[in-house]
Amino acid sequence: MSSSNKRNSMLPPVAQHGPKPPVKLSSTLTIADSAILAGTNPIVIMSESVVHPRCRLESTIGGARAGGVTIGDYVTIEAMSVIEAGGTDIGDGTVIGIGAKVGAGARIGKSEFVEGNPASISGFHKRILRKIGN
Repeated sequence: MSSSNKRNSMLPPVAQHGPKPPVKLSSTLTIADSAILAGTNPIVIMSESVVHPRCRLESTIGGARAGGVTIGDYVTIEAMSVIEAGGTDIGDGTVIGIGAKVGAGARIGKSEFVEGNPASISGFHKRILRKIGN
């Protein structure tokens, strides 16, 4: 019997599909080893952002829309979310909720909370931010 402190995942290993995209990653970025970055368009992730396990940043999707994916500072992308390319911009301080799908060409402002599949900006979170910040 081995005495390992590491907990084994019950999920199957994540397979990398497609080519590896050109990336520009901040040195202060935290990205899970099971997150997938795939495609041919550029993916840019700025400082202090967090990409959780099993997220997929897909830069081959986007059809006729040119461009990749740009993710601002202090963005959190929760587990199992999908971000598609096509000039997609995610503003500073935004949270992409668990399992959310952000479609090609989406432009999300600063400090938003995005949830669902397809993704939508949660009004509930905005009300809480207004109440706290007045």
